[in-house]
This record gives sequence, C-alpha cells and structure tokens, in this order.
Amino acid sequence: MENTFTNKWSSLAEDALKASKELEDINTKILDKVTENQINLSNAFLEANTNYFENLSESKKYPDLVTHHKELLNNYSKVFSNATTNAGELVTIVKAEYEEWIKRGIEKSTSNELFSTFVDAKEVISKRSGTKKHSK
Repeated sequence: MENTFTNKWSSLAEDALKASKELEDINTKILDKVTENQINLSNAFLEANTNYFENLSESKKYPDLVTHHKELLNNYSKVFSNATTNAGELVTIVKAEYEEWIKRGIEKSTSNELFSTFVDAKEVISKRSGTKKHSK
C-alpha cells in the first residue's frame, strides 16, 4: 500500500514539474515576443525621428517645416497603431496559451489516481456516517 501511495505521489510530483516547465516555456515565449515588439517599436520611432531630422535640414521655409512635422506625427501615429495591434494580438495569444495550460493541468490533476483515492475515501466515510436522526 505504501509503495503504491508513494508511486502516486511521485507521479503527481512529476506532473507538477512538467507543468512548471510548460509554464516556463510559455512565459519565455511571451517575454521574447514582448521584447521583440519593444525593439520593433524603438526602431520605428528611431526611423521616424531620423527621417524627420533628415527632412528638417532640407526645409527652407516654414510650410516645409510644418509638412515635415506633420509627417513625423503621422509616422508616430502609425507606430502607435501597429504597437497597439501587436499588443492586442499578443494578449489574445497569451490568454489562449494560459487557458490551455490551466485546462491541461486541471485534467491531469483530476485524473490522477491519488486524488481519486482521497475522493473515494471521503465518499466511503460520508456513507458510513450517514444521516443520523436524533431522537429526544
């Protein structure tokens, strides 16, 4: 009996370790995507500013300056729009991956024999106890 119980606990511990490694992989992948998005965002802002300053040196009159400034703001708008879209997509992906990980974890833990043993024992105890009527 003890050997079986120990094996069940060992199996539970192995499942927990696998689940934590899966979570680590999910988190690493997410962090990589966030980092990639941040690098792309920084590069896009740097590119927009570089274009602005290159065009600024060519500006001879005030209307040219306003036009270049407007282009800079439009570029910023595009960059923010893309960053927002990427963040929204990432949130959707992250949500789906966490939900799937949690679902697998719940299925594994509820199918584990160790937990079913405890549930069975609880049911046996409650059946033995039954509902007792007290008479006065």
